[in-house]
Amino acid sequence: MRGNLSEQNYGAVLHNPEISRKVLEAREASKRQNWRSDTDDEGQKKRWIDHFQELLKRLAPANPMDISPATSNLPTKCCAPTKKEISSAIKQ
Repeated sequence: MRGNLSEQNYGAVLHNPEISRKVLEAREASKRQNWRSDTDDEGQKKRWIDHFQELLKRLAPANPMDISPATSNLPTKCCAPTKKEISSAIKQ
């Protein structure tokens, strides 16, 4: 087995140029990210910067989702929950 692909499926993937390219790109991206072993704050910040830069490089979806606006505002409370609210939430 190679990852999640069985031997038979892996052979089929290699013969399909479109899928093969995607699999190889994903594998290379994984290798690039796995070599990093920074545990300090600076290393973590650099990884987050890289992550969000990759997200921003993506193209906009061809068919954006049609999400209608909310019909009413949800109630918001900025104070701590009461014991009664906590116990009712746990019972649900």
